[in-house]
Amino acid sequence: MLVVSPLIALVVAISVWLFVRLSPVGADAIAVRRFNRASFALCIVGCLAIFGWAYASLAGTPDSAWWPVIGALYCTVAVPLLFVIAALVRSRVCRSEVVIKAVRPQR
Repeated sequence: MLVVSPLIALVVAISVWLFVRLSPVGADAIAVRRFNRASFALCIVGCLAIFGWAYASLAGTPDSAWWPVIGALYCTVAVPLLFVIAALVRSRVCRSEVVIKAVRPQR
C-alpha cells in the first residue's frame, strides 16, 4: 500500500494537470474557465458521494474502520475518469467558432 499510494497520487495529479493544460485553443476563455470550475466542483461532489457510499456500505461491518481508505481508493479511480469525460464534453461544448480556411498556394 505504501508503494502504490504515491503512484496513484501521481496518476491523479497528472490527470488534473492534463485536464487544465489541454484546454481548447481559440475557444472563449471565460466559458472554458467556467466549465473547468464546474468540472472541479463535480469531481469534489463525486468524491464526497463516494465517501458517503463507502461509509454507508461498511457501517456495522467488521471493516467499518476502513471506509476512508476504501473511499480514497475509489476516488483515485473516479477522478481521472471524471476528468477524461469532462475533457471530452469540454471539447464539444467549448468548440471554437473560428473556421480555418484552406490556403491555396500562389502560382
